[in-house]
Amino acid sequence: MERVIAIIVILAAVALIGFSLFGPKSSPPPPGARDAAFTLTEYAITPNRITMESGRVKLTFANQGNNIHQVEIYDTVEQRVVGKIELLRPKSTTILWVDITGGRRYQIYDPVWRKRGMEALIITQ
Repeated sequence: MERVIAIIVILAAVALIGFSLFGPKSSPPPPGARDAAFTLTEYAITPNRITMESGRVKLTFANQGNNIHQVEIYDTVEQRVVGKIELLRPKSTTILWVDITGGRRYQIYDPVWRKRGMEALIITQ
């Protein structure tokens, strides 16, 4: 009986190692992707100003505040919202992929709390 248990344990360990080496992997970001992370609290987005290269970018938003937040990414040249998070609960994180064009400025803000200072800026190269 002990021998059977030992064999089962060894097989389980081999299976776990094999899965970790050869199992499914997360897909890589698209070519030319850029990353930026923002923290939201009450009345602030940190960092409040960054510079990024143009192309497809991955923006990660972590709500560290106590209120539910919304996020909009606004292209100041085209004068339109190019990305939006409808609902970001407290203590949660979400990712938003956005295509940004070089030589532009993109405003990031919570439309509810913007007047109280909850905004940031992306400057593209």
